[in-house]
Amino acid sequence: MKKIVALILLSLIVFIQSADVLQANTAYKTFTEDGYGRYVETQTAYTVSETIVRFGDELFTQAQDMKISRSGFIYVADTGNGRILVGTKSGEFVRAFGEDVLQKPTGLFISHDDLVYVADENKMKVFVFTENGELVNEFGRPEGILFGETANFVPQKVAVDRRDNVYIISRGNANGIIQINANTGQFLGYYAPNATAVSPLTAFRKLIFTEEQLDKMLDVVPSTSTNINIDEKGLVYNVSQGERVQALRKLNVAGRNILDTRVQDDFPVSVEIGSLENIFVGAEDGFIYEYTSEGNLLFVFGGQDDGRQRVGLFRRLSALAVDDNDHLYALIVIVIKFNCLDRRNLRT
Repeated sequence: MKKIVALILLSLIVFIQSADVLQANTAYKTFTEDGYGRYVETQTAYTVSETIVRFGDELFTQAQDMKISRSGFIYVADTGNGRILVGTKSGEFVRAFGEDVLQKPTGLFISHDDLVYVADENKMKVFVFTENGELVNEFGRPEGILFGETANFVPQKVAVDRRDNVYIISRGNANGIIQINANTGQFLGYYAPNATAVSPLTAFRKLIFTEEQLDKMLDVVPSTSTNINIDEKGLVYNVSQGERVQALRKLNVAGRNILDTRVQDDFPVSVEIGSLENIFVGAEDGFIYEYTSEGNLLFVFGGQDDGRQRVGLFRRLSALAVDDNDHLYALIVIVIKFNCLDRRNLRT
């Protein structure tokens, strides 16, 4: 019974593109945006091709992140078991590592030089492993007055660019994305903080209140980013949660957002980039959004599972990943692989 429950609790779902089918019988509908900005139902863009519930005999527990290496292996932050699991796209077990180092790995990233960076929330560190699992480095709380004496360092997500700059999202640190040098560990500063969301009522109060009244008001703190990714050009993508915040940003070297895109979801949890520089955003409630590189919406699909455990619907989505064949992987309570239908037919 425990094994049955565990199989239900975590899997990976894979979505694939296919040129053979133009319409598919799925448990979910696919939507796009019309010329007036309204969602309209369209033909199915992605179909589920495979579900992976474990790697070999190794089950995932509360897994929170996933990446695919250049060699084609799937790396999963097996959060509940305090380790990194590595498997093939067919669900075969390759290796596990980090059990003697990690406690609660919540984010991972595979760098351009094939190093695996792991953010550990409980250890309050970022650990660096080789692809084979050898620990080669670790980064703790940055020192120095510029970081802030009371600033939190509780790494949740991590990414690395080709210049060996490490970007870290820390729980409760509203100063921005923490940036350090991977070679020296030096704190480089805060990168692209979210703008403070001020309600109309708060703005009005600031206009009419006295200094004494303003001092008694609670500080308005910007939201913390929830996930981060980096493309081949070094552009940084991050998602944030909240009603009055830019849910999706595409940031240049200066930290300026070059997208003008509104994600119709207040709870994005993952962002991934495809081979055409298309952007995938996964929401906590199971919806997956695909945008062009300019931020124009292509498709919305997936959705919330109602308890019937229908393939392609999710109770809670944790992460997205895309392989070299543009197969989209969704980490939820299972790993599901989606097959995308022919883009030439879908976009004309």
